[in-house]
Amino acid sequence: MNGGMAVTSDIGFKNNVHLNNKKGDVVITFQYANDLQTTDRQKLRGFSLDGKTEVNAVIQNNKFVISANSKPAYIYYGCKPFTDANLVNAEHLSASTFKVVVQ
Repeated sequence: MNGGMAVTSDIGFKNNVHLNNKKGDVVITFQYANDLQTTDRQKLRGFSLDGKTEVNAVIQNNKFVISANSKPAYIYYGCKPFTDANLVNAEHLSASTFKVVVQ
């Protein structure tokens, strides 16, 4: 078993030992997708934590990594009335819109 520790005592508050600016990455994988990419070779667009406000997401090793300040309830993709979401697979087929529960 491996473990590690990151000391963050230098970013806390004088009267609060429980840090408010923690970050947690959300990782999404597709079971049947390969060579995920964007249609325009630009940054990945279309991901949201609330269904409205876009958040940064990156493709890493055929997975999506989304940074969040706290654990979101859901991850949305392409869920706006008009979207410029740009995720495709190796065959250049667009990803469908989705809303998934974060576990």
